[in-house]
Amino acid sequence: MTGKEYDWSKVEFAQFLIKFSYIGTRYCGVAYQDEETLTVEREIFRALMKTKMIKSREECIFSRCGRTDAGVHAAGNYICLSLRVKPEIEHLKVINKVLPSDIRFLAMRRVDEKFSARFDCKGRIYKYFQPVWQGLDVGLMERASRLLLGEHDFRNFCKMDVGATTNYKRKIHSIKFTLDEPKSVVEIEIRGNAFLWHQVRCMVAILLLIGEKAEEESLITELLDVGKNPRKPLYRMAEPTGLVLHDCMFDSNAFLDIKEPMAIGETLPHLMAHRRDLAETLRLSCVLGAMCGLENTAAGTLERWTEVTRYTQLMKRATSPSLEEKIEAHETKKRKASTQSIATSEEVE
Repeated sequence: MTGKEYDWSKVEFAQFLIKFSYIGTRYCGVAYQDEETLTVEREIFRALMKTKMIKSREECIFSRCGRTDAGVHAAGNYICLSLRVKPEIEHLKVINKVLPSDIRFLAMRRVDEKFSARFDCKGRIYKYFQPVWQGLDVGLMERASRLLLGEHDFRNFCKMDVGATTNYKRKIHSIKFTLDEPKSVVEIEIRGNAFLWHQVRCMVAILLLIGEKAEEESLITELLDVGKNPRKPLYRMAEPTGLVLHDCMFDSNAFLDIKEPMAIGETLPHLMAHRRDLAETLRLSCVLGAMCGLENTAAGTLERWTEVTRYTQLMKRATSPSLEEKIEAHETKKRKASTQSIATSEEVE
């Protein structure tokens, strides 16, 4: 039966909050772009359409909690949408059967029709996993991270999108470091009410520069002082592969318990199927070590390759335009587009 032949007039719908996970390695981010671009949401909508859980992407009252970029993963992201309901439907099992193995629906709960996965979220938890090479001072990074706590204007710790955001104040509740010495990896857990575009990766990048002793702790204070430094210096973000959206926080009435046996039993085998990706990463690490003549640590990880080029302090580098300059450029572009549209309309008439 095709979508056009399906009788939707007899279908009952209800709003659900769904917790899902994904390995973001092969995806161009989570957000749907178009049918040609491989994103997590494209695959989710295809699965929902195939199982007749929704009539169309445009009609399912959809909202998303966390928007992750290409290569970023999620252990607990959330969407809210209207799904077909029947007493005998086991939504999780049905949908997971047609989803790719690197995307799993973990749990779901019926919510009010006005509930939004984005606006009803009270906080988000990100984790960044960073290999620890020789000379990286994790204790120094942890001490410097305290300067990021509280509410600040984080415009120098993100990619500014003035078309969507003009307020760059965000509140960081906590930053926790957990060192796994046998694996030579540090887990950096960052909790906040909400985050800007690329904010977590920019924060980690600055902390890494401080941990390498390439920069002083005072760099964070300088970057947070947007009155003194309104233009963001150019620097490289931390790699997306280490970033995981760990979980999101809602009021208790929207809490989802993923420890239910079915969710764990169905999810782990699919995610473990991707352990080959881990093996390939470790193998490549050893190959590069042999080719470059780098010394391996006891844990099997490589010491960082020291850049030959001379390091330039961040506050001495070229800068991007300020927020005010970006807003002015954006408004100018809108005015030009509007003028061209009016001119084109007059030509047609």
